[in-house]
Amino acid sequence: MNINSIKTTLAAAAMTLTLAAPGAAMAYGKHDAISDCEKRLRHEYNLHNFRDMEAERLGDDTYKVTGDAKVDGKRHPVKCKIKDRHVVTAKYNGPDSDDKEKEGLSNKQKAALGVAAVVAAAAVASQANKDEKNDFDNLDTLVGMRASSGERELEDHGYNHRKTLKVKDKSIAYWWNSHRDRCIAVTTGDGRFERAMDQPEAMCN
Repeated sequence: MNINSIKTTLAAAAMTLTLAAPGAAMAYGKHDAISDCEKRLRHEYNLHNFRDMEAERLGDDTYKVTGDAKVDGKRHPVKCKIKDRHVVTAKYNGPDSDDKEKEGLSNKQKAALGVAAVVAAAAVASQANKDEKNDFDNLDTLVGMRASSGERELEDHGYNHRKTLKVKDKSIAYWWNSHRDRCIAVTTGDGRFERAMDQPEAMCN
């Protein structure tokens, strides 16, 4: 076994052990999209009684989920858009709804972040305006970002998404920068970047 093969094997094992995942990566389908949509609606609107939830695949890793939520004996429409295994929008038309699509993290999750999240967001925004020369020298700048914002940040820095692995309730996305020959693995949980690590080039092939 050559050195690249050893590095690849060790890297894959390290990521799996870090997430305490007993099984292999699983494919993402309509059932997963519906489950993620319901979870987001529970967080955002405190909904629980879902009816006739259906998922439609719009393209690669993109789903539209529609259905109803029963509140006080009445059914009200709900919908979500899932992209790359993340709930990018969620909407509920019913009591206590502001009739606006919710993007990114839920209100409860935002509240839990507190002042630290505000400081981190300001730092990331400032970093995004700087010259690309640092190319995420400190990967910690990605940690804590909303997945959709983090992905745009990676693309702005010349990274291309290569593949995503599903491990339990988290996903590991591999990003490749061909100009710098750099491979990065980003772990996402509940729509948020939790960890970013450099990886051997072979992991992005």
